[in-house]
Amino acid sequence: MQRHLSLYVEKELQHLSIDPFNQRYFSEKKTIRNHMYKYIVKERTSSIDQEELGNKVVMWKSQHPNHNFFFRPFATGDDGEDSKNLLFVHQTDSQSNFLKKYGNVVLMDATYKTMKYMLPLFFLVVKTNNDFQIVASFIIQSESSADIGEPLEVIKQWNPEWKYQNCMTDYDESEIHAIEKVFPGVYL
Repeated sequence: MQRHLSLYVEKELQHLSIDPFNQRYFSEKKTIRNHMYKYIVKERTSSIDQEELGNKVVMWKSQHPNHNFFFRPFATGDDGEDSKNLLFVHQTDSQSNFLKKYGNVVLMDATYKTMKYMLPLFFLVVKTNNDFQIVASFIIQSESSADIGEPLEVIKQWNPEWKYQNCMTDYDESEIHAIEKVFPGVYL
């Protein structure tokens, strides 16, 4: 952002002969970051992140009616026992098309520590004739076999004609058990 601001001042305001040490036009990174953060906070509809994501999902669904979204916030039951773990699943219509066309071999991988929270972000990926493409993504709260299997069930329901034959994944027992349960007979 700092580079973009500098280029703007140099190109658009060059007739003003602005001193490069003038902080009004050449701000420090910290000042720029603070302005960006203030804007993000101002645009939020809730101070609670799960509510904000729920609001975003509603907005995304209205903007992209052909995309698939599933969101369930974390909630505990009245007795503290019946809790529902956080789940977010997303697939665009083009990702769905890639899955139908190239989905006989699917790679599943998770990435960690990519966001503020310690939640695993999973990707389903296929090899196309040119490159690898993400065909679905999901965020879960824990890496139990049941929690991994639930978004796979959602993706399976969204893509009924998907012929899942082979899967490649990390050597993680919970991932393997979830895949075997949701897709019986798949070759791992």
